[in-house]
Amino acid sequence: MACEMISLEDFRDRVINPREASVVAFTAKSCEASQQLLPIMDEVSDRFDGRVFAVTIATASIEAGASRLAARYGVHRLPAVIAFSDGRPKDLIGGLSSVEDIGEMLERQMRPVREVIGSRNFKAEVLDSKQPVLVHFSSASCGASESLIPVVDEVAKNFRGKATVVRVELSPFNAGLMETHGAIRTPMLAAFEDGKMQDSIMGTIVDTKRLEAGDGTREAVDHVSEMLERLL
Repeated sequence: MACEMISLEDFRDRVINPREASVVAFTAKSCEASQQLLPIMDEVSDRFDGRVFAVTIATASIEAGASRLAARYGVHRLPAVIAFSDGRPKDLIGGLSSVEDIGEMLERQMRPVREVIGSRNFKAEVLDSKQPVLVHFSSASCGASESLIPVVDEVAKNFRGKATVVRVELSPFNAGLMETHGAIRTPMLAAFEDGKMQDSIMGTIVDTKRLEAGDGTREAVDHVSEMLERLL
């Protein structure tokens, strides 16, 4: 199915108001790379029908003020593809991209728990959020962290639309970020509201062996849910 072309006037109703994850290509008829990108967006649309859009900017020289919409979202060169979720831009790929990269960008926004990499994304997803946010500070090498993944995923599904749930994986990009917010070891679950940490749980919630066996999942989900419910 072809990528849906929408007008600037339809942008809010089709992309922002639904608050569902989608991707938008900002293109121009006079831009060769934009024209090469459109059939790629058509292929992405085949996989994600109803979530893939394109907007035609009047000129490639958007620095001259041809499109306030593009400038609003930090697009200074065409083409560019932006992933939107919860009515806000979440990720951007500048220039000509691939079906795989654009599809992966959209899939990340469709997951119940979004991955956060770096302090800039953390600010946008957590500190500037209008909703309460649960942050799972995790490490792939930590068994207790891994055992909490299905718990946090279940909480994210239960609170969809009411709270945001993100995961911060220990990496060179996130080490300083985790230290700043007191995640000196993993796992750590933290509840944020209005840009401030309001509550946290360090370490395991229930015995890791029980979680791995599935016996303690319901108990852990209820425990984490209580922390979020106090902020709603």
